[in-house]
Amino acid sequence: MLRLFLLSFGTLFCLFACSKPPTYTKTVIPKENYGSLLETPSTQKDKHPSSPINWQSPSTWTSIPLSTFNKAKFQISEDTQLSVSSFPGSAGGLLSNINRWRQQLALLPIKITQLADYCETFKSDFTTFTMVSLVSQHDNEDERRAIFAAIFVYKNDTWFVKCMGLKRDVDANKQRIYDFITTFNVDD
Repeated sequence: MLRLFLLSFGTLFCLFACSKPPTYTKTVIPKENYGSLLETPSTQKDKHPSSPINWQSPSTWTSIPLSTFNKAKFQISEDTQLSVSSFPGSAGGLLSNINRWRQQLALLPIKITQLADYCETFKSDFTTFTMVSLVSQHDNEDERRAIFAAIFVYKNDTWFVKCMGLKRDVDANKQRIYDFITTFNVDD
């Protein structure tokens, strides 16, 4: 009996005493500067009640229920949605958001030196947008997914207009997305 006890105790001791505690690393992602805001008031009145920004959505888009940070959310096609959201400050920065989106598409992260490969600038009367285009790597073209997003800063918040779905649906709606963000404005 004593032998069984000592054997059990010794086994448990080795399991717990010999294992290393988990290690954690902290990653600090630099905040990027998105550029300045050019404000031009307009009279558009379509917006979320808590939003200072107005917009006009295409009639072919169907409004769907919002989640926490969404100001608007639309079903564009069966497998494709577009959301408008805002977050305080830099929202983690451009690089961290692009890498999070790349992960959603099963793509590897990129380095800050590669941002220009995925971003372009689009100017409207309201502001300058950073446009981001990402496509998953899938052997079957019909199964490829894509993200097309517009990012801008208004006052101290970072705004995202993000379309995600099948690549063919996202591509078919790119002009409508450009038209949509062109309607963004603020009240006087």
